[in-house]
Amino acid sequence: MKSQRTSPQHLALQAVARALQTAQRSEAYFAEYRKHHSVVEPDAEGRIVRRFPDGQKVVLRNMCAQ
Repeated sequence: MKSQRTSPQHLALQAVARALQTAQRSEAYFAEYRKHHSVVEPDAEGRIVRRFPDGQKVVLRNMCAQ
């Protein structure tokens, strides 16, 4: 039975499970962070914008080819 717990498949599944848990915690932390702090990130139109908690955004750089 012990060999099953250390099989490569089992170890890989454990690693994936840990990675998913970490990603979920990071996503939750970042969502909470965004409620209180501005964040600089790319938007759907290819611009770099600063998003504020109140919903406002400021375009810092337009990366689109015109």
